[in-house]
Amino acid sequence: MRTRHYSIILVSIVLNVILAVVLVFSCFVLDVPRKVFYRLFQERADKYDYRENPVYYWRMNLFRAYPSQSIKVVMLGDSLTELCDWNELLAAREVANRGISTDTTIGVLNRMDEVIALKPRICFLMIGINDIQAGKDVDEIAGNIRVVSARLLSNGVQVVVQSCLPVTGRFQASAAINEKVWALNALLRRICQEEGYDYLDVASVLSGEGILLDNVALDGLHLKGEGYRQWGRMLKEYLDHSRKRLVEGLNTQAGTD
Repeated sequence: MRTRHYSIILVSIVLNVILAVVLVFSCFVLDVPRKVFYRLFQERADKYDYRENPVYYWRMNLFRAYPSQSIKVVMLGDSLTELCDWNELLAAREVANRGISTDTTIGVLNRMDEVIALKPRICFLMIGINDIQAGKDVDEIAGNIRVVSARLLSNGVQVVVQSCLPVTGRFQASAAINEKVWALNALLRRICQEEGYDYLDVASVLSGEGILLDNVALDGLHLKGEGYRQWGRMLKEYLDHSRKRLVEGLNTQAGTD
């Protein structure tokens, strides 16, 4: 009886060891969790539409629940924007996070009234990667961003267009995605030059050889804390420079009065 009991324990231990080896091999050699994530993400990306995105409606409902107030800065975009607490990162109190996971340029266009109602002084806009994932043409994406920017500017908001971030080399279809990312960024830079918007090239800081750097990437697309730290540093430098320009402008105006 005791021998049988020991045999059962031994078999259990062997099976658990085998299971552990299989799990380790799947995770670290075959990279199964990452591949499963990418596959699920890709399948969802093929169907991007804010009208079918429950997160979009949940976030919009949440935004409407916030007290009405004027905000100095709006961070506008998709999950890359949503996943960061910008007030904490920038050591500020008047930054509104208007990022929505899986959002697209059309989704942003649809919610412009809510953004404008905040009466921000500056809006940092980063959007487009989900459009690319959904197979949209870069000219169409850039055109939508042009419309968003023009709408903001016509309502007295200073527009800062941020470059679209590439993905890492491990991301599914990364070469095709990144080719469109850099084509889009070239168009965005040209739009900013034509329309007089400021262009913040976050992508060039967080990438190397055209791909998102591993030390800032969480899952191939989204960012680790280090990525947000570097992005935040760029934003702080821009805001500091913007304040100096504002003060200099006021001083110049006072000197001519």
